[in-house]
Amino acid sequence: MERSEYALAEQKLELGRRYRHDMRHHYAVIKGLVQQGDNTAALAYVEQLGEGLTELEQRSYCKNPLVNAVLSACLEKTEDLGIAVDINLDIPEQIPFEDSDVCAVLANAAENAVNACAKIEDGERRISVAAVYDGQNKLTVSVQNSTAGRVLLGDDGLPAAERTEEHGWGLANMRHIAEKYSGMLQCTAGEHSFTLRAVLFAPAA
Repeated sequence: MERSEYALAEQKLELGRRYRHDMRHHYAVIKGLVQQGDNTAALAYVEQLGEGLTELEQRSYCKNPLVNAVLSACLEKTEDLGIAVDINLDIPEQIPFEDSDVCAVLANAAENAVNACAKIEDGERRISVAAVYDGQNKLTVSVQNSTAGRVLLGDDGLPAAERTEEHGWGLANMRHIAEKYSGMLQCTAGEHSFTLRAVLFAPAA
């Protein structure tokens, strides 16, 4: 379950590579149709290409394409939900962590933030995502979001939510990933805000 967004991101990246590879062929088809004077067919072909590209649409937040794809997938509903999003990422293309681990942390944090904001009936809906790799061995992630009320934290420092077979395991998995990299996961709750901070340290080479 925690790899679902990662798998979706990989799929979109692969489809994007295929589109770029085949683009010269698409240009040739369009050019041929225009030269034949069949503008209607050329326009239909362009519209068909546009529909395919819409499925791949994602924003570029940093130099890491997989992180971009994962966050684009997780935050795609924010505009429809009226959630203001502020993102500040500085993550290079290559980092000394498993891609699936970094994406699991960001995906779980972003998804939880979106779900929390969606529950707010009267008040500001806002999410702030920041992640920085220091270029040596430390990755710091911070996700803050508005909430409908104060989030209760349990004795383990995580939100005191009931866990079922499908829900409530995201934060526990994020803590497991942080511990895997000798780091930490911290949650703090305000009256109408919630902040998650994670720090990962790359294994010694």
